[in-house]
Amino acid sequence: MAIETKRIEVVAAVINRDGKFLVAQRSTGDKSVQGLWEFPGGKIEPGESPIECLKRELKEELNIEADIGELLLKNNHDYNFAKIKLITYRAEYLSGDFILSDHSQIKWLELAEFDQYEFVSADYRIIEHLRSQDDRD
Repeated sequence: MAIETKRIEVVAAVINRDGKFLVAQRSTGDKSVQGLWEFPGGKIEPGESPIECLKRELKEELNIEADIGELLLKNNHDYNFAKIKLITYRAEYLSGDFILSDHSQIKWLELAEFDQYEFVSADYRIIEHLRSQDDRD
């Protein structure tokens, strides 16, 4: 009998400030992603829109307010613990002092610096997308 894999919808924010992108290192969660870097965001709760979720997650996890902008991309990714649909938006940091609840640290990285860090596997599509946009500028 096959075991049903959980399906989860997740959102992520690409926040760019002065040519650098906000990333955060996981300190909690499934062991397979703990210690890895990611674009901030989280799981969409029942009855919540992706934009509502992203605003909530940024407030809960980082203590910041953000304006959620254009949809960047959607991609599906299989982890050993779940199948996720990742919905990524551009976002603008508005206010708030960074206080971390689910992450051990944050960094502002230039595109060229991404290769120096190990990211959760679903976020590599986001990095590829940002690099392809950068090539067009």
